[in-house]
Amino acid sequence: MIMSLREQIIARRDSKIYCVESEDRPVEMIKLCPWKAKEWLLPWPRFEYSNFVPEEDSERIELFFPHHKVIILGHSLRELEKDIFKMHVRCLRDLPESHYPTFDPKEPFIKVLEVHLLSGSKNPYQANLPF
Repeated sequence: MIMSLREQIIARRDSKIYCVESEDRPVEMIKLCPWKAKEWLLPWPRFEYSNFVPEEDSERIELFFPHHKVIILGHSLRELEKDIFKMHVRCLRDLPESHYPTFDPKEPFIKVLEVHLLSGSKNPYQANLPF
C-alpha cells in the first residue's frame, strides 16, 4: 500500500523521533539536522575519516569531509560508528538533553551536532561535481 504524503506526515508525527536514521544499504548522502539550525546534506563518497573520543560523561565522534568537519556529542555513539563505516547513516539530528530519558540507554542519543566549514576551504557551494 502506498501512503500519501499527508499520511506519511501523520504517521511520523505519531512516531518517536530518533537521532540516527539508517538504511540496510549504503546511501549516497547524509543529512545533518542540528536543532534549530541550518540543515546540511553531504555526499558520503566524499567522507574522508572519523575519530571517536570518549569524554567524561559522553562520547564524541568527528567526521571529516573535504570542506566540512562534523562534531557529534552524545551517548551510546560507539554503535553509530559501525553504520558510519558502512555509509548506512542517512540522517543525524541532535535533540535537547530533556529528550534523553525517553531513549533506551543503548540507543544512540545526540545532544550536540555541529557542522563547521574547514578553514582554508574553497567555497563549498561551488561544487566540484561529480562526487
